[in-house]
Amino acid sequence: MKKIKFCVDQIVYKNIPGHRYIKINGWILSTETDTVQVFSVLNGKQIHHKRFAVERPDVQKKFKRKNVRLKCGFDIQIDLKETIPKEYVLYVKKNGVLQKLYKLGGSDFAEIEDTKSLTLNIDGIYIDKSHIVVNGWSVSQADRDVQYKVTDNLGNDVEVSLELRKRQDLYKLRLTDKKHILCGFKATFLYDKDKKYVFEATDTVDKKDVPLVPDELWKAHRYEARKGFIVQALKKAKVKNFYKVYKYIAENGVKGLRGYLIERINSTVKPYDEWFKEQQLTEKEIEAQKNKKFDYQPKISVIVPTYNTPMKFLREMIESLQNQTYANWELCIGDGSEGN
Repeated sequence: MKKIKFCVDQIVYKNIPGHRYIKINGWILSTETDTVQVFSVLNGKQIHHKRFAVERPDVQKKFKRKNVRLKCGFDIQIDLKETIPKEYVLYVKKNGVLQKLYKLGGSDFAEIEDTKSLTLNIDGIYIDKSHIVVNGWSVSQADRDVQYKVTDNLGNDVEVSLELRKRQDLYKLRLTDKKHILCGFKATFLYDKDKKYVFEATDTVDKKDVPLVPDELWKAHRYEARKGFIVQALKKAKVKNFYKVYKYIAENGVKGLRGYLIERINSTVKPYDEWFKEQQLTEKEIEAQKNKKFDYQPKISVIVPTYNTPMKFLREMIESLQNQTYANWELCIGDGSEGN
């Protein structure tokens, strides 16, 4: 019997007053023609749970030859109320085949129990010659605004440039709601290499700290740079490139090749996803752009030819234009569908 391919990305046992639940998310490899059912068994009894299908383009990309459905991800939440969890088992039935996906016992609950109202996730920490940048997101189960600050090892507050960001990705994964969708942050501050720092997030009920030591951050930075160098070098290790290397050595010498590799392969350019998150506009910036009046505002005509375009994609295209911030534009659709 062929095993069902799956992955559990995260499991949470939240245990605070008014918020007692088990939350589990991940993905199950399946196509549009597969029949997939998921069951939860808590303390030996099958129970009702909230299950949401989640879009996972990353899984589609990873298994691009298997025609994976976009909504192969799952997000399950079991509201515990007053129940004390002793054992939890998650099952999946795919095309009639039943398989156990995940199991939690008594000691497992003790290990993952979260009694804090605040969730803090650090996506990345960057350092250059003068700045430290902390990127991430934070959500309060106490329904409070999260405050951020940085202090040095002497206890002094450090001036921080803080940018809050909308996190549509977390909303789609149901890790936050619309009210708190502006839960992402980018905190930037000037540092002294001889000092140590602490980044703090708090909702006034709980707080979480992240230590920031410049020397350690630089070590991590150099390690990632070397690792990136090796990975990129292996990706480039093709026969056609060996000839280019030989030719470059002949013209520039070994030292010249080393300098070229350091410059071109060992790049410190950030991954696109991280760069994109940093460039996302805040709601305030979007509104400012919409209200901006230019002395010269020419009409921009967008011409789109279509042929038997599904209404879903046509609607998405039109909405993408309606959602941009420049006011003086028109859309011209050239329909060649012959009435279809």
